[in-house]
Amino acid sequence: MTYMARHHVIGAKADMSHWRLFGGRLWSIACLIVFLSGCSKPLPTDKVSYIGEWQGPHIYLLISASGEVEYEKEQGATRTSISGPINHFEGDNFSVGFGFIAADFEVSQPPYQAQGQWYMVVDGEELTKLF
Repeated sequence: MTYMARHHVIGAKADMSHWRLFGGRLWSIACLIVFLSGCSKPLPTDKVSYIGEWQGPHIYLLISASGEVEYEKEQGATRTSISGPINHFEGDNFSVGFGFIAADFEVSQPPYQAQGQWYMVVDGEELTKLF
C-alpha cells in the first residue's frame, strides 16, 4: 500500500471517529430533550380553565391538563413556535420552557365565558376556545 493510500485510509478512520463523537453528542441531546419534556406538572386547580385549544387572528395556543403547551404566532412573514411545559404561573401569566430557555406569556384577561363561548386575552390578542 502506498503512502497516499495508507494516509487516505487513516484519514477515513479519523473521520469516522469524528462522526461517532458527533453522533454521541446528538444522542445525549436527544435524551436530555426526552427527559426534560417529561418534567411538566399538571395545571393548578385554579388554572384548569386554561386547558384547551385556543385560536385568535394570529395566535394558536394549546394547553393540556398535564401542563404542556404548543404555541404558534404569525405576524406577516414571521412565524414563532414554542413547545414545552409550563414552568410556573405568576398571577394569570405563565412561563413555558426549560430553565433559561423560557417564554413568558402575558394574560391580560384570564379565561372567561360570554354568551356560551370561552375567551382569553394572551399577549394582547383575544383568543377563542375551540374545545
